[in-house]
Amino acid sequence: MKDFRPLFEQAHSENLLNEDDDAILFYNLGTLRKLLHDFSGCFPSNHTPTVAVKTCPLTAVLAEIGKCGFGHEAASVPEALLAAKHSSQTIIYDGPAKKSNDLKKLISLENRLIINANSFHDLEKIRAFPFRNIGLRVNPQVRPKVEKRFDVSQSGSQFGIPLSFKKEIIEAYTEVEQLNTIHFHIGSGMTSIEPFEKALVQVDTLIEEIESNRKDKGLQPLSYIDIGGGLLADEPSRRLDRAQKLGSLLQQRFSHLWDKYTLATEMGQYFHTYCASLITQVSDVLHHRDRPIIIAHTGANMFPRQAYTNSPPPFTYSILNSSNGPKQAYDIAGPLCFAGDRVEENVMLQPVQAGDWLVIDAVGANTFSLYSMHCSWPFPKVIGYDPETNKMSLLKDRMSIESILSFWS
Repeated sequence: MKDFRPLFEQAHSENLLNEDDDAILFYNLGTLRKLLHDFSGCFPSNHTPTVAVKTCPLTAVLAEIGKCGFGHEAASVPEALLAAKHSSQTIIYDGPAKKSNDLKKLISLENRLIINANSFHDLEKIRAFPFRNIGLRVNPQVRPKVEKRFDVSQSGSQFGIPLSFKKEIIEAYTEVEQLNTIHFHIGSGMTSIEPFEKALVQVDTLIEEIESNRKDKGLQPLSYIDIGGGLLADEPSRRLDRAQKLGSLLQQRFSHLWDKYTLATEMGQYFHTYCASLITQVSDVLHHRDRPIIIAHTGANMFPRQAYTNSPPPFTYSILNSSNGPKQAYDIAGPLCFAGDRVEENVMLQPVQAGDWLVIDAVGANTFSLYSMHCSWPFPKVIGYDPETNKMSLLKDRMSIESILSFWS
């Protein structure tokens, strides 16, 4: 178990904390930097890696990703513009609800933008603008074996055009010359690379037919194959295991594709999960039943997925400056006024009392990016650090009460 006391004490000694800070996020920029570097080495050389903005939209983190040579996958125009402001790298814009008025705002990015249409209607809106790299999202309907909420390849999905519309897909690529990218994304939190293989087999066949028809029409070949995200983050002890397996599959089974096309990837949680930790103060401990309940200053406001899905979180827990004594089971609840505000139940911890600090590790992905304003709790301060240089800096200040009042006004 990591000892977070030195981190907490350093933040205090550098005057980065004050009495209002009842919850603090720590983001390890050094870990992110190394993971990005090592990830690149797993994949074909003809590779444009991007990181999903929605997983962690902190501008300092987006800038670090850009410095490492990685691009950004955006699910909205504001995300695309946010990434563009803090990085000079490639931007892939996905998302199923595009507006013509918003698309105009991306024209200045056309030299480094790939924009993927989610439907034929979406394609018509996009092709009205002078974008150079347009993709079509296809749905290979390969089951990724994840919780239903994270399966975007099921038959009823709102994402992408099912391959049962193969004839229409091929016609689109034959009619629109700047349609030079084929994109698929089958799910999130996948532990196996088998679904990627099944999807690529179908996409490979589709590309052959598309290219044959484009050649007959005198159109240029396709440029990109854009594989959406989906890999569950590897625990630090299994570093890069899933990335290495996927990279080997792409280089060995599908090497003929990367001789012709540039591979784009869009991983998100794979990079961020183990880069951040939360230290939040315990407000109360309830002892009105056999298993006590911790009331923390952070709960479903930062962890809505844990409140509304059955997917087990990657979190680990500890108590800063914990009391001596045997471990016992606790339920961890947050500060919100609804019964579902439970971070996790039956967590073994040393004795906990009000005023202690609870550490929740591995909170870097799809947590604070999903922050809920239900009950209007302030978004906490975010501190970045790099263990190699021992440098620490404020990445984002705590949300003020005044800004919350303004938000609802």
